[in-house]
Amino acid sequence: MTGKQIVSMSADLFGVIASIIRRHTRDGRTIPLLPRYVPHERRSSAPMPFLFQRRIGTNHESSPTLTVVNMLKKVSEFTNTDVLIPMNRRLIGR
Repeated sequence: MTGKQIVSMSADLFGVIASIIRRHTRDGRTIPLLPRYVPHERRSSAPMPFLFQRRIGTNHESSPTLTVVNMLKKVSEFTNTDVLIPMNRRLIGR
């Protein structure tokens, strides 16, 4: 990775992100670099270590943005909290 960014986040969010990274890197594995299709650009992104990805058979795929947003909505409803999606500053939930 050539550039580094600092992202401010709460301790709770940091814990969640750390858990996701630990899940991906257990047993000494690295987070796979995957492209993701970007619908509004009508092209695939450069391969990146997306945190939200899944294994289908022997292949890894990045989770579509809408899938991640829908998962966050379900968590929001279950916990009765609001979730802010920082990319486009939408509040989802309740």
